[in-house]
Amino acid sequence: DPEFAQTVTRVRVYNDTGWVHYRLGQFEDAYQWRMRTLQIVEGTDYYNEMASAYNGLAVLFRYKGDWARAQAYTEKGLRLRETIGDSRGVSQSYTNLGVIAWEQGNWSLTLQHLQRSLEIKQKIGDIEGISLLHNNLGEVYRETGDYARATELCQKALTIAEKIKNGNLTCLALNNLAHLSILQSQLGNAIRYLIFHPRDPADIWG
Repeated sequence: DPEFAQTVTRVRVYNDTGWVHYRLGQFEDAYQWRMRTLQIVEGTDYYNEMASAYNGLAVLFRYKGDWARAQAYTEKGLRLRETIGDSRGVSQSYTNLGVIAWEQGNWSLTLQHLQRSLEIKQKIGDIEGISLLHNNLGEVYRETGDYARATELCQKALTIAEKIKNGNLTCLALNNLAHLSILQSQLGNAIRYLIFHPRDPADIWG
């Protein structure tokens, strides 16, 4: 259907334009482009495009500290992604809800959302996402003072990152483990994490 294809292309361009303005710090322009997208897709079955627009609005309101609207738009996107069976998108929506709760200091809700996101990533086999969620959960337990649990999770994140040879995730896990070591006055361990070199650098960074 040419009309369908044309509409989808237009709303995706609007969404992408909104992201560009957001990245440039032009938040009002970003908001206007998101709303243009919604004027086209709300009330239709363009669920994926609608979910993307809601996500963009959630990011904007989160940046402004408007937690209620950020959460509302994230939840709208979550419901749409559930409707279309977008498991990866559902997982990301739960992560986003976790971040919103995190920034308000609601640790129990943060853990609930991040754990749900991790369960979905494990189900769909998103290995990079699993490593990242272990890091995120470790950071939450670090903030709540449970250093043993935080270390366990970050160690798991490191093991996965090394196995899949993802340098960015490896660095993230090592930095988190170093931070945890410093908090526990284990300065020798912290230094070892910070100057960590694999036996074969290609195994990690290649």
